[in-house]
Amino acid sequence: DAFALLITLTWPDWAAPEGRTFREPWARFRKRMARSWPDVGGVYRVELTRKGVVHIHAITCGVETGRRSLKAFREWVAVAWSECVRADHQDRRRRVGTSVEVPKQGKAVIRYISKYMSKPETPVDLRIGRWWDTFNDAALPTLTPSRIPVTDDEGRAIKALMDERVKVSYMARQMRRGATESE
Repeated sequence: DAFALLITLTWPDWAAPEGRTFREPWARFRKRMARSWPDVGGVYRVELTRKGVVHIHAITCGVETGRRSLKAFREWVAVAWSECVRADHQDRRRRVGTSVEVPKQGKAVIRYISKYMSKPETPVDLRIGRWWDTFNDAALPTLTPSRIPVTDDEGRAIKALMDERVKVSYMARQMRRGATESE
């Protein structure tokens, strides 16, 4: 039931980071957010654009509902991100990509998460580290875990499905690295 915002942060072409160097501006941005918006936390996913430039998709919770809060947050994100990627001139700031969207339906966040978390990772030769994580975990909404009793047969069926999923993931990863189907 938490109010969530969908954020996209993109580096401009002239400041495109290589390898892990994208982590520095992203860390600066998160630190600024923790100071300016201490009640905001989220989950993020790193992705490459078609041009090979890193950008970040995040789902954040903690911004108050209402037009004024949303407008202030959007403006803050645009200015903070442009400063974090060192866009020091106004004309450069306009070319730095930020987007803060309110999901139109309750299930939009689930679709957003599914879409970006399920995308394949980077090519093997571009080692940038972790592809997703959380930030300001204390601000994230929490759920009380529930227990669902299962029979032994149901447990074995679930295990078989998980084993198959792991096998398929391993095979897909090997094929992306150049292995053939027979291998």
